[in-house]
Amino acid sequence: MSSFAASAINPRQRGRLARSLYTLGFSLATAVLSTQAYAGCQYVVSNQWNDGFSGVVKITNSGTSTISGWTVGWQYSGGDRITTSYNVTLSGTNPYSATNLSWNGSIAPNQSVEFGFQGTKGIKGAATAEIPQITGTVCGSTTTTSSVASSAAVSSARSSVSSVTTTSAAVSSRASSVTSTNSSISTGAGVFVTDGFESGTVGTAPAGWNTFVAWVFNGTNSQSSGNYALIDNSKSYSGSNSIHFRGGQNPAEIVRTLPSGMQRLHMRAYVNLGKVLGNDAGDNHEHIMGIKRTPDANSEVRVGQIKGVLGTNESDKDNIAPKQSQWWSGQQLVANKWYCIETAYYADTSYDELYFWVDGKLVHSVTSGNDWNNGAAPANWLSDKFTYAMFGFHSWSGNTAEVWMDDIVLSTQPIGCGAVTTSSASSVASSVRSSSSVASSLVASSVRSSVASSIVASSSKSSVASSVAVSSSVATSSSRSSVNSTAAWDLDTTTSYFNFVTTKNTHTVEAHNFTTIGGYIGNDGVAVLTIDLNTVNTNNTTRDQRMRDYLFEIATYPTATVSVAVPSTLLSSLSVGQAAATDITATVDLHGVNATVTTRVSVQKLSSSRILVQSLSPVLTKAADYNLTTGVETLRSLVGATSISAAVPVDFALVFNAR
Repeated sequence: MSSFAASAINPRQRGRLARSLYTLGFSLATAVLSTQAYAGCQYVVSNQWNDGFSGVVKITNSGTSTISGWTVGWQYSGGDRITTSYNVTLSGTNPYSATNLSWNGSIAPNQSVEFGFQGTKGIKGAATAEIPQITGTVCGSTTTTSSVASSAAVSSARSSVSSVTTTSAAVSSRASSVTSTNSSISTGAGVFVTDGFESGTVGTAPAGWNTFVAWVFNGTNSQSSGNYALIDNSKSYSGSNSIHFRGGQNPAEIVRTLPSGMQRLHMRAYVNLGKVLGNDAGDNHEHIMGIKRTPDANSEVRVGQIKGVLGTNESDKDNIAPKQSQWWSGQQLVANKWYCIETAYYADTSYDELYFWVDGKLVHSVTSGNDWNNGAAPANWLSDKFTYAMFGFHSWSGNTAEVWMDDIVLSTQPIGCGAVTTSSASSVASSVRSSSSVASSLVASSVRSSVASSIVASSSKSSVASSVAVSSSVATSSSRSSVNSTAAWDLDTTTSYFNFVTTKNTHTVEAHNFTTIGGYIGNDGVAVLTIDLNTVNTNNTTRDQRMRDYLFEIATYPTATVSVAVPSTLLSSLSVGQAAATDITATVDLHGVNATVTTRVSVQKLSSSRILVQSLSPVLTKAADYNLTTGVETLRSLVGATSISAAVPVDFALVFNAR
């Protein structure tokens, strides 16, 4: 029989499902589907705030046969409504119907899939969001009742939530403490960059970021120039520091390279304006964040104050939203007040979508061609802009202004307001960038080696593979560096490789790789390597997808990151053509686990501007070190193999070019 559970639980208390990457070498058998495959369907309110809520539906196969395709539904009895969803095709306006996507329709016995959503409450300030009954053939025949009680209003710092659910199989009750502010608080799932600028030096550019100031990418950035993006301690939302922008017709921005293949991005910042925007004559296109295809300002999606209303400017067609009928009637952001601002960009929907929240309240959206003022933009108007994310200030009306931002976050999933912890493996990469010299390059390459091995071992929960693909240029922040963010060396992705080998049934050995890796060596002598786990390549598409879903769990852990520090004298002591062997110790962030790996590599100076870092012996990555043994066993049972290796050898060759 199926089991159903509905509960409001603290997302920080939900355990991480261990999946492993050691299944990579399997040849996959076709699963036999039984007509009596049922699942437990769980509706979870993960966060809630004054006006809205976020949550997930988890479908767990409690039968003995694989489920192939599923549809579930629910209806709110009150005024709660869904505004956005991910990892699912959602239709209806209440009742709602949710159907699997192409990659998450198959659920093996004892395995689960999840999809998520955000919504608005029917009653503003209601203490709890409604928990409806989930229905659908896949859930079996269940009747449920639930009640949720809160010990305080959601506007208070904490509320205690409990819910009781009855199913045909069992009765369970769970109480948990749900932290709430004016908006939701992310569990950290999908987060790959966080930066509060606390480790930076006041008056300098923030580490891990490029700049776009006065129309020049990584050009002059100083107070004396009149336009700048610098760390400041005169205002902050939390801690002591923030990032201070002064811009106008000349832009002042910090820019982060995004993972390749990305189709969903959430950007959040606490923003404080030195003056009210959108009130000067002229075009009044004044943006504070957005995404862009190229480092310049020629192909951007800009979000900010548009014609006296919060909205969007799409540069390719010089189109704006909302329409003229709404101009000068929208919300104004007042000066000298901190706002929690989040924007979302979705390119995996039938018509690309954009959303804009202020303090947790949805204030603007673009979801169809009818939302544009100058004629419908094409359906894929966002899809080619996922190259860079930008924060700062740029006015197309000649309005010069000062803007401060703090607690910036980039994620593939909704973020909300409040403290955010980075659960993605890529969180180390960005902040570690920069400060030494050529030595960095060594670091980077060695980092890779360990990353590679760790990556092989680990994996990330799948489902959102398409939206979460994180590539070479991902720089994420966790341990922030305070020095110049410019990398000294960049990974040559066309000549570098990262391979691993799996063994099944004792004697069957297969070699695999990841097609997208990225990295750099910073000026501070720290090398960072990122591996996009969504790009695992075993020459078997079915096996690749199962590895994403059951081993890597890429929805939660899309990348693996390795960082290494090396002596600054190592590279400088080599002449062109000379090689040296050295031991390195790397920090590997994989599947939510941070571990250290020691190995021996060869570093060779190929030319004055090119170096090669190569593993001298395979790096053995053990599943148990990264909580991956459960995943290995799951894949073994899916394939019907008698055994699968619990340790994976990794080898790599990394070529870096000087900037």
